[in-house]
Amino acid sequence: GINPASTASGIYQDGLIWGCRVNDNNPNLPEIRVGGQTYNVGTTAGYVVSPGPNPVASEETPIWRIRRDWQRFFDGADGTGEPVLHFPEIIKEAAACFQIARTSVSDNQQREIIEQYRSDWQNWPVHLGAPYYDVNFDDSYTPGLEIDLNGNGVIETGEREEPGYALADQIVYYVNHDLNPQTTNALFGSPPIGLEIQNVIWVYDQPDETLGQMLFKQYTLINKSGYLLDSMFIGQWSDPDVGQFTDDFIGVDSLRGLG
Repeated sequence: GINPASTASGIYQDGLIWGCRVNDNNPNLPEIRVGGQTYNVGTTAGYVVSPGPNPVASEETPIWRIRRDWQRFFDGADGTGEPVLHFPEIIKEAAACFQIARTSVSDNQQREIIEQYRSDWQNWPVHLGAPYYDVNFDDSYTPGLEIDLNGNGVIETGEREEPGYALADQIVYYVNHDLNPQTTNALFGSPPIGLEIQNVIWVYDQPDETLGQMLFKQYTLINKSGYLLDSMFIGQWSDPDVGQFTDDFIGVDSLRGLG
């Protein structure tokens, strides 16, 4: 929801829905298959490690989260020092993460949040599709490589090879898949297709500007089934919850592509 944290609900639940024909010539499975996330979630955390007719998913299911200014939470200018405690935003995040009151947040819980920012930045999963600034456009990740692309004599965000996307101030990245027949069948009664879904969510630290009141999402669906898919349809599913669930009014502007 686009609200100050813990003040109101804007979106009760949302997700991505898809459907297509799967040309695997298996007479025991339906050709048309659907999946995604609604109130039931038809995907499973993890990435596909072995694509093909019998794809295999990883057991590793982390969610990576970075912020561009992570180094300021350490007493070393390069982020190699010890965590500095009692930043209001870190206390706020720790309270949300551990589901406790802000007054109950401990020093160790603050350290855990700060250390996770350092770890996720340093171990950003580029090999799993996480976005980064490829400043020399060679499709290869070379951390620390700098090029003054605009020629102003200053290395700015987007001119250093590092984690990031769209000049965002904070990014969340995770991967899921539809290989678990129990979850896909629980959603729409459909067997898996064989998709990996890479998810990027990003925001801007602009509290008084329009961009600061939004969050942005990007989905990348990759067919790892080993079979041809056709007639694919994709849609954003959402249950807005403005005020109470009994009084929601939904509007669509088809010309502007807005819901």
